[in-house]
Amino acid sequence: MARKGTKKAAKAPRRRAKRAPAAPQVLTTQERARLVKPPENYEELTEKLADKLEALRARVPTKVRPSQLRSLLKKARRARAKEEKLESLIQRRLVPLKDARLIAEDASWRASLKVWKAIKFAAGELPTLLEEFRFFKEALPSGGASSEEPADESEPAGTATGSTPA
Repeated sequence: MARKGTKKAAKAPRRRAKRAPAAPQVLTTQERARLVKPPENYEELTEKLADKLEALRARVPTKVRPSQLRSLLKKARRARAKEEKLESLIQRRLVPLKDARLIAEDASWRASLKVWKAIKFAAGELPTLLEEFRFFKEALPSGGASSEEPADESEPAGTATGSTPA
């Protein structure tokens, strides 16, 4: 018999524990090689297959249901959308970094070519000087024969490579 005047405390609704997002699966090279590469139009084919399977369910002996096909396709589409979004973000951030590297490499190589030009000029009076820098000459395309610095677009034509240092 229950006592009058005492009420049981109402139970708080149970909260479901949130699942931590699954760590992305990283495949090995061998695992990637074993994956089946679908054709370009696989999404359209899979949709059509699911529709036909649904219509002819009684005559097709398979354990894969049309809803499973659609669910797997939806999962693949979501994964592609995430990939494309991240790829776009990476490209937006990577392009300026690549451009900065290209500019720095250009400045560095132009300075190296200026030094090489000065070495060749000085070698007129010190012939052994070229031997000291043979490593650089051999690393240049065509062995240093056409190692002149490319014309700088900000300088008038002929001044970047055509003039000799005084």
